[in-house]
Amino acid sequence: TKRVLQMLIDICGDRAPDDYDAEAIDYFESRIKFLPLNPDKVKAHRERWVGQNFAYIANEVELLGGVKTAGATTIKGHFERLASFFKFCRERDYMGRSSPVAERIKKSRSVNPDAPKRLAFDTKDLIAIFNPQTYESRNLPHTFWPPLIALYTGARCNEIAQLYLDDVLNDDPQHPDRWRFMIRIGPNRPDQRLKNQFGVDPI
Repeated sequence: TKRVLQMLIDICGDRAPDDYDAEAIDYFESRIKFLPLNPDKVKAHRERWVGQNFAYIANEVELLGGVKTAGATTIKGHFERLASFFKFCRERDYMGRSSPVAERIKKSRSVNPDAPKRLAFDTKDLIAIFNPQTYESRNLPHTFWPPLIALYTGARCNEIAQLYLDDVLNDDPQHPDRWRFMIRIGPNRPDQRLKNQFGVDPI
């Protein structure tokens, strides 16, 4: 949230919460579309724009062209964080009215409520991935276990790929016959990384 608020201040100016009206929010949305995707993760972006004002970055990316920018999902996430911040301000009487950001979030969520949800995998895909006959020919651990761990834990692919053998523990050592295991996904080694701190969790 702190990062998104800095974007808002850089692009629209440092204002009182009430002064971020619909026109300011429209302008903010038109500019963040030019911010580069994952600027802290991509080395070239980090070296070029580290510590720079977000308004300056957006202007430069627009002029350069060819830079991969934030997509609709990322922008939606920015607005959801802003909506939470302005809600906080409204509840504590730091604002005299609701923010236009909240209304925008409501509209984006109700564009087509009857539209069917798209599944990441259809039935054909799942059969192909988890067909028992497929596993009979998989002799290498990295081809056998990841899909099954994903199925039973819901862990992300990159988290599963980072697991070591000793990250799989019996969580009830007094009853080894129960065959209950705990998969620890966390910063136990320097080469293990998580999306955020909430991913540090035994499964």
